[in-house]
Amino acid sequence: IELAFRHFPLPNHQFAKPCAQALEAAAKQGKFWPLYTSLFEEETPLLNISYIQQRAQKVGLNMDQFVKDSQNPETAKLVDADEQIAHGLIVLRTPTFFILNRKAKKVDVAIGGKQLIEKLQGIPGVPSPPPSPTTNTK
Repeated sequence: IELAFRHFPLPNHQFAKPCAQALEAAAKQGKFWPLYTSLFEEETPLLNISYIQQRAQKVGLNMDQFVKDSQNPETAKLVDADEQIAHGLIVLRTPTFFILNRKAKKVDVAIGGKQLIEKLQGIPGVPSPPPSPTTNTK
């Protein structure tokens, strides 16, 4: 199963696009997911530039490079390209999931990996997961 993350900064969130650009900057240092997790680990983060930079520092990013990459017009173009794709797919909210190129009607965003695999089983084209390793009780 392949998971692809695409940005869709909502226009009613002032810091959504800077946040997306920050995540792309973190990706250049191999820390997309650590920053993503850090940004959203609190239930209602105070998402602003200061908070984003604080979290970037917390996950160990080179801050000079991070700020430079966050503000780079090429980084903004990456986010804009994702946004255009989302508009083409009629994405209206986040998160939105696509399974086998079809928009999922209902997906619990808090769902764990095991539960997701269970929900995917039986959908044509989704391979069966490998069998669980057996526990040796000797």
